[in-house]
Parts: sequence; structure tokens; C-alpha cells
Amino acid sequence: MIIKASFARIYLYKGWNFEWHRNKPFGPWPCKKNWEPRARAGDKFWNMFQEFSALSDEEQEQYRVF
Repeated sequence: MIIKASFARIYLYKGWNFEWHRNKPFGPWPCKKNWEPRARAGDKFWNMFQEFSALSDEEQEQYRVF
């Protein structure tokens, strides 16, 4: 039996909580204050994420919450 545990990587950047992992085939996705995924992701989120993804890996890790 093989068991694989995976933990979400949560970031807080410019007032947005979001889950993202560059090695996963899904995401990023915004989260609510209780860490549950939001129902939708709009243009404001995608514009913020485009700016976030332009940061270096080290700079991104500074904004990591979990």
C-alpha cells in the first residue's frame, strides 16, 4: 500500500490568501480567511498572481504562510 501526503502551500500577498504549488498541475486558487477555496477567481486575482509569479523563488517564499 502506498500513501502519499500532500500539504497545501498557502501564500499571503497584497491582501490575497491563495494556494499554489509550482510542481502541481492545478492552481493557483484564492482562499477565504478560513483557508477554504473561493468559488471564483476574477481578474483582480489573476493580475495579482501575474505580479507574484514574476518574483524570484526566494521572494515568493517570504510570503508563504503554510
